[in-house]
Amino acid sequence: MSFNKVYCNIVALLLCLPLVVTAQIFAVHTLPTQHKLPVASVHCIMQDSEGYMWYATEGGLCRDNGYQIDVFRPAGKRISKESCDVRCLSESWRGDILFGTADGLYAVDKRDYVVRHVSVDSLDTYVESLFTDRKGRTWIGTRGRVYVRSGNDSIVCTYPCVLNGKAASVAGFYEDGNGNVYVMKWGGGMSVLEPGRKALKDLLWPLDVTPLQMLEDNRHGGFLMLTGGAGIQRMRIEGEKCILTPQSATTGDHERNHGLCMLYDDRYGLVWETTLNNLYAYYVGADGELNDYSLAGLLPAGNKILDQMYQSRDGSIYVSGFIPHTFVISAAQSGMKRFTADAVSKETGFPVLADMTVSDGRYMWIWQGRRGLILYDVEADVFVAASRKFDKTVVRSSKGGIWASDGAALFRLWQDGGQVREESVCRMPDGCAVKCMYESGEHTLFVATGKHLYRLMLIGGQLEKVADLKDSPVDMCADNRGNVYLAMKSNGLCVVAENGKFERIDDKDEAFLSVACMADGTVWTSTYEGNVYKYVQGTWHLERETLLCSSDGSAVKCLRTDGLGHVWTLTDQCVCEYAPQSRAVRMIRNNNPFVNASYFSTLENIDQNHVGSNGAGAIVHVQSSV
Repeated sequence: MSFNKVYCNIVALLLCLPLVVTAQIFAVHTLPTQHKLPVASVHCIMQDSEGYMWYATEGGLCRDNGYQIDVFRPAGKRISKESCDVRCLSESWRGDILFGTADGLYAVDKRDYVVRHVSVDSLDTYVESLFTDRKGRTWIGTRGRVYVRSGNDSIVCTYPCVLNGKAASVAGFYEDGNGNVYVMKWGGGMSVLEPGRKALKDLLWPLDVTPLQMLEDNRHGGFLMLTGGAGIQRMRIEGEKCILTPQSATTGDHERNHGLCMLYDDRYGLVWETTLNNLYAYYVGADGELNDYSLAGLLPAGNKILDQMYQSRDGSIYVSGFIPHTFVISAAQSGMKRFTADAVSKETGFPVLADMTVSDGRYMWIWQGRRGLILYDVEADVFVAASRKFDKTVVRSSKGGIWASDGAALFRLWQDGGQVREESVCRMPDGCAVKCMYESGEHTLFVATGKHLYRLMLIGGQLEKVADLKDSPVDMCADNRGNVYLAMKSNGLCVVAENGKFERIDDKDEAFLSVACMADGTVWTSTYEGNVYKYVQGTWHLERETLLCSSDGSAVKCLRTDGLGHVWTLTDQCVCEYAPQSRAVRMIRNNNPFVNASYFSTLENIDQNHVGSNGAGAIVHVQSSV
């Protein structure tokens, strides 16, 4: 389990009333890269601090970068079936990926992505369990011994793991909110290391079944304990005694009683459980009891062979499986609306190819290369074409409708009873075609050609030149101080101050494609090389944000920010929403069943918490996640 994920496990079980939701709020889909895994089955899953998903399989450790699977196996003489069978995962304090096998402990060093054997004492034996605590220490469980590895990769202490006088194997670790670390043992036993103590203290475990996994319940007190034979139990610890209360909703026959993994869903307040025969979910009643939550219709009927679960930062639940294959449970539609503009498709004979859109109530202004600019009535499924083709550089107008250009000529268009109305605004003094536009909140429309940046005052209609440009910008934005930021394909990211001073930010030798400002003045920008950078005013330095960069170098074609302070990026096949404060990431792929687009083109800011993705085959409006 990753260092960041520890905090998710200590979350309180907040809901105390039955949920008025059904299984229909969830959608299930298999891993998009399932067919690229070296073997079909996955044991466990983890998302690292960079946002990558890692899969533990019998054929090696796999990293899913969203486009392909990278397989990591030990090199040299140590490679064997045992060393490739990965059973547990954890992320070290510095981001390296540790994995346990029947042949010992290994690490993927992210400095060079080489797999190295970690040789410590008797660690050339089966590593049963791995866990990284809040202090950055990694706990390693084997048969008969627990090792604690510090941040500098040295073993700082070892503890015996004994049950009834005999060596026992570690079933799992858990750290509660007070910093107590619990060691669960196969066969039925528990120990705890309390802060400040140097030895594990044995607890009196009353059942002859294995305690497998714990969740702390800060609302009702105590813990929920998953067992290998007695379902889920409520547990209080009094002195050295574990006091258990059965949860009848979680028990049944042998297969139902034998749990494999338990997960608290911090989005819906459900407790999920995999057992020897199926997947189950429960809600917490007012009395703290677990109640069955129906998953009818979510999965095919019949018994299943499942394994560990994991909740990614976007709230999706990954369920490792043998039968069926590993699948992902996510919120159905997740606040998404899909538009296919059927009337446009019937007229052109092609699926809608939305290169750019501007939403306008029940209407959409759609620009597509094969058809030019149209006004589409979403409710009536009809459209009308503009009087001329216009250029792709269309933006929303605070006066209503849109700003559009035809070469060097600037127009404002709006709808009137479903018809397109237009007025000529002005012509660029340099005679050059308009390359991009941006309307700021200061009643100003900035217009850039290949030679100059202009400012059009919306009150009074005065057009004035702001600065000379060295190149044609492909995108721009402005902050509330009057600074205009320009993404240039060959001149990097540049800023034009209110006084007209033109300067380049940093010296990144990349083709910049998109730029957006946040309310606090922070600037985000993306490049053809697949990088995303953050710029804080006055630093003159672009800081790379790894979680938003394309792992395979795909161009980040468009970037926007919303009213929640989230950053949205778009590549050809993926839209990403990123919350900088929590570092949560949500990925929306073009093959998502609620999207189903051939590829993505651009992003549109619809309102404070809705963003639209334009593409081939569909236009999708997405609500920002909270």
